Amino acid sequence: MSKKTHLKQERRPISRQGIHALYTFTPFKLLRAQPDQFYSLLLVPISYLRPSRDIVWRSRSCKKIFYISLTENISKKVVQPHQLYPQVLTRESDFSVEYRMESEIIERRKRWIYPPTYAEFSWNSLNSGYYCVMGWTLISSSPTCPQEKYCPFLKGSPCKYYAGPTSYASLYNVFPRIQKKYEDPVSAYAYEPIFAIRYRNSPLAIIRFTEQGNFVAFIDRVVFAPKLPWILLQPNVFLKEGLGFEINNVHAIEFDFSPENLREFIIDHLKKHKRVTKWLVLKYNLFMGRARDNRIKEKRGFRAFRELDNITYQVMENEVRPETRKLIEETLSGSIDDNIIDFASFVFLHTFAHVMKNIFVARYGCKSEDINYYIEHPKLQTIGAPSERVRLIILETAMGGYGYLKNFIEEIKQAHNTELFEYLISTAIKSFESCCESKSMDSLKRLPTELRKFEERNKEFVDLILRAYHMVFPDSGLYPHVNSIRRALVRIFPVIPNESRSLLDDMLAKGPHCWDGCQLCVMLERECNFLPFDQPFLVSRGLIKACMSTMKESLRNASLFFPLKKGLIKEFQEFCNLARDKIYIASPWISPEIVDQLYFLFKNRGVIIRILTKIDPNNEIQVETIKKLREITSKHAPAFEARIMKELHGKGMLIDGIMALHGSFNFTLSGLNSNVENVTIDYDIGSSRSFEEQFEKHWKQAIPIISIHKQDENK
Repeated sequence: MSKKTHLKQERRPISRQGIHALYTFTPFKLLRAQPDQFYSLLLVPISYLRPSRDIVWRSRSCKKIFYISLTENISKKVVQPHQLYPQVLTRESDFSVEYRMESEIIERRKRWIYPPTYAEFSWNSLNSGYYCVMGWTLISSSPTCPQEKYCPFLKGSPCKYYAGPTSYASLYNVFPRIQKKYEDPVSAYAYEPIFAIRYRNSPLAIIRFTEQGNFVAFIDRVVFAPKLPWILLQPNVFLKEGLGFEINNVHAIEFDFSPENLREFIIDHLKKHKRVTKWLVLKYNLFMGRARDNRIKEKRGFRAFRELDNITYQVMENEVRPETRKLIEETLSGSIDDNIIDFASFVFLHTFAHVMKNIFVARYGCKSEDINYYIEHPKLQTIGAPSERVRLIILETAMGGYGYLKNFIEEIKQAHNTELFEYLISTAIKSFESCCESKSMDSLKRLPTELRKFEERNKEFVDLILRAYHMVFPDSGLYPHVNSIRRALVRIFPVIPNESRSLLDDMLAKGPHCWDGCQLCVMLERECNFLPFDQPFLVSRGLIKACMSTMKESLRNASLFFPLKKGLIKEFQEFCNLARDKIYIASPWISPEIVDQLYFLFKNRGVIIRILTKIDPNNEIQVETIKKLREITSKHAPAFEARIMKELHGKGMLIDGIMALHGSFNFTLSGLNSNVENVTIDYDIGSSRSFEEQFEKHWKQAIPIISIHKQDENK
C-alpha cells in the first residue's frame, strides 16, 4: 500500500458519541498507527507542563462549554467541540512538541510530586523513543535524558533509570481518567423503590430506579499504564480543558444506605474478620497517613506506595526504623477506631460499586464503559459540595439508557422476589474465592518451595523475596504489594542485567499478587474513579466478600418475627427516615404525636401519607387524633389523607411499597414504646406487595374522614 493511501486512510473522520467518544479520543492515545508510515494522536495542553509550541487541537466552536466546581475554589472548564484535530506524524514530518514542567513549579516544589515532568511527541520519539523507568520522562527521542541537569533522582550520568529505544505503542496503554457527576432528577417521585436490604432487623439499604437521571462526564487526566514491568510508576497528566459532555434521562439504580446502620454493619464485620481489619488498618495508615484533612482524596496513593516501598526495603535490609516498627505493630494489632470505621465504610462502598458494575457487564454482555458508577460518602472529596448521604449510583452512560438496568429491574418486579439479585451476589462471592483468596493464600504457603528451585541461579533474590513476603507483616497473612517488592529490589540492586530481570519476573510471578483486592476480582483500572496508584488502597476483597455474604443471607431471610417484643419505636423511626415515596398505615388507634411525625415527612420530603383508622369516642387520645387528621386531610388530600373503617383490627405500616412493619401493636406511643407485642419486620417483596394490595382494597371501601360529621363520631 502506498504512502499516499496510508495518509488518506489516516485522515478519514472518526465519529463517536457519549462515553465511547471519551475512550476513543483520549488525548495522547494513538488513534491510528502504521509502523514506519504514520502515527495519529490528539495532543492537548497540560495544566502544569508547558508546551514548546502552540497546539490547535479542537474547533473554536463547541456544542457545549460549561464549568464544573472541583473544589470550593477550583473550577474546571469542560468543552464538547464540534471537531477534534489530531496530529499526524510521518517520517518526513518535522513536527515536534515538548512538554516541560514550568520552571517556577520546579523551584517551588524542589522535589517532583508525581510523573511525568517531561514528554516529547515527534516521529522519532513515537517510533523509537527513550523513557525513564521511574516515569519522569514519559517519552523522548534523545539517547540522553533531557532532564539530567535538574532531576532530583539522578545518581550519576548516564542515568541508570533511563532506557530505550522502543516504540511508544510498546511502552504504554493510554486511557482516560474520567471525572463523573451524577445529579438526581428534578421530580421527587422520579425514583421507583424496588426492594430493601436489611441488617439484623434494621434497613441497611434501599434500592431504587429512575429513568430521569442526569450525568456529566469529562476527561480530567490521562494515565499512561506501563506495559513493561520495569517501569515502576504510572505517569499521568492533568488537562487544562476537560473533554466531556452531559446527558439527560439517564437510567440509574440507586443503593441508598442508612449511615447509622451501615456503620454498625461495618463495625460488626471488622470485629468478626480480624485479617480483613488488619488489611484495612494497613491501607488506612498508608493512604491517609498523617494527613490533616481526613477526607479521601485522589493522588494519596503515590505517597502511600512510597511509604510501603520504604517499609519493604527496610525489612529486606534488616534496618527497620522506629516509626516503621510502630506502623507494623499498629497494623498487626488490628485496632478499630472511628477513622478506621469511616475508611472501611468507604472502601466497602467503592468495592461494592466495582462489583455491581462488573455484575451487570457480565450478565448483559455490554461494553464495560456502558455501565458506570457514582459514589456519595461524607468522607469522600467529590465534585462540588460534599454530601452527607451514603449511596451508590449504578448508571448507563447514554441518553434514554441502553435497557440493561431497566431489564434487570423488570425481572425483579415480575418475579416479586430478589432471587435474581441473590444469585448475582452469590456468583460474585464465588469468583472472589476461585480467583483470589484461595490462590493467594496457597501461593504464600507454597512460595518457599517454589522459590527454592531458583536458589542455584540467584540465592540472594530468593532470600530477599521470601523475607519480604513473610517478615514485613509476620504471621498475619498480610504482605507487601508486588510492585513494592520489585521497587525495593531495584534499590538494593540498582543495575540488574536483562537476563536477571527475566529471572526476577519469573520468581515474583510465584508469589500472591492479590493485595486484598486486585484487577481479577474488582476489575479496576480504566473505569475506576481513582488513579491506578490509589486503587489498591481503596478496595478490599476480604471486606466485600464478608459483607456481601451477609447481604445475601439477609435477602434470603427477608422476614423477621419477634414474639412478645417490648418497644419498637427505633424500628418505626428508621422506617420513616428511609421513606422517599409513600407511607401507608392501618391502625385502630394512633397517637397525635405519630400523626405529627408523619406530617413532618409529608411537608419536608413530599412523602405521600395514607392512614386507615377508626373512630372511638370513648378514647380521648383517638378523638384528638381524628380531629388532627380531619384538619390535615381537608388541606392536603389526596397527598396526605385519612379514611375511616368501622371494623378495623389489623395493624401495620408499609414504606415505599417494599418493606412493612406489622403485628399486634397500635401506632400509639404506648404501643411503640412500652407494650409487649408480637412484631413482624418484613423486607420481602412478595409480602409487601400483598400488604399493598389489601390496603388498596380496603382504602377504596373506607369512608373519607372529611365526609364524617360530628354526630357520626359520637355514635
